[in-house]
Amino acid sequence: MHRSKLPDEGITIFAQMSALARKLNAINLGQGFPDFTPDKTIIEHIRQAFLNSTHQYAPMKGNEKLRHVLAEKINYFQKTNLTENNITITAGATQAIFCAITAFVHPGDEVIILDPGYDSYRPSVLFNSGVPAPVLSTPPLFKPDFNKIKDAITDKTRIIIVNTPNNPGTHIWTKQDWETLAEILSDREDIIVLSDEVYEHIVFDGRKHVSVLSIDGLKQRAIAVYSFGKTFHATGWKIGYAVALEPVIIEFDKIHQYVVYAVNNVMQEGLASYLEWVKQTKGFDSLDQSHFFEKKRDFLYNALTNTRLKPIKPEGTYFMLADYSALSQKSDMEFVIDLAHQIGVVTIPLSPLFINPPENLRMIRFCFAKREETLQQAVEKLSLL
Repeated sequence: MHRSKLPDEGITIFAQMSALARKLNAINLGQGFPDFTPDKTIIEHIRQAFLNSTHQYAPMKGNEKLRHVLAEKINYFQKTNLTENNITITAGATQAIFCAITAFVHPGDEVIILDPGYDSYRPSVLFNSGVPAPVLSTPPLFKPDFNKIKDAITDKTRIIIVNTPNNPGTHIWTKQDWETLAEILSDREDIIVLSDEVYEHIVFDGRKHVSVLSIDGLKQRAIAVYSFGKTFHATGWKIGYAVALEPVIIEFDKIHQYVVYAVNNVMQEGLASYLEWVKQTKGFDSLDQSHFFEKKRDFLYNALTNTRLKPIKPEGTYFMLADYSALSQKSDMEFVIDLAHQIGVVTIPLSPLFINPPENLRMIRFCFAKREETLQQAVEKLSLL
């Protein structure tokens, strides 16, 4: 019998809960995907690309026009000075994260992962014979605890993974947060900062997304990861991009070229055409999704406050946490299964998103990237709690 490289890994909690939603014909507020379609304009640009562009391999780093306009976009928002050479198009953000970890983690290297976090971080480290080093963030928004981060750094630390806006905690790293981390790492130039910034355009209450790429003392050793699927409501496209200065991006590309080599060329051409059109007609500010999702956030938050759940208002992303301890003392996995069967709404238990979940954790995660009618139907069911 073969030996598994990930013996303790099973099917992700997202796949499990989405399967349960299909089985029960329940409303799925669990897995993070919209139930509405992208804007018709971007679909038309992609349609034209399918008709008119090449159907052969893209360059390994990606379509040059796309990388150029992405550099312009990041420079506009973050006041950076990037070029297309700093960007590589990837088969989704998860592939970019995997390649970044693979590029820099050697057997025995430690990777600091802020707990809770996206579930691909830990297995990507283990696959590369690295050692996950979880650091508990501070609830209820799970803000970084810099004293704990500092204490977790050892001679073997190779990467620190940051996710901002954070899923599931929803905290947005401020410039002060980044500068605090830069100070902690000031004498450790060998540590890479891997920043998962896929929700960059979903920030609430007047906040601003601050990228690691804009921070002196970090940008030279950073890789930032982004997702077209999150920005354009199309998670099934599975196209993202990684951004870093040299020599970091060179090491990233060495891995990327042997994982996928190049990404869907037609989609890249369509995205390049659309983003160029956005730049010329509406401006990059129109990519912001904050107001669109803030209305959905407020609707769900206000509805949940009228139940025995205790919602935590998110700073960003399209997720919301809620404490259910007033309803049940069951484990979060038991609670979400009961919830699905009893009222027909599927959510995500929080504990699978920890490496070391705290004892007596009584929190679940909702996704509000849904149509108004979907949220209304869910709210009517949740009002029974």
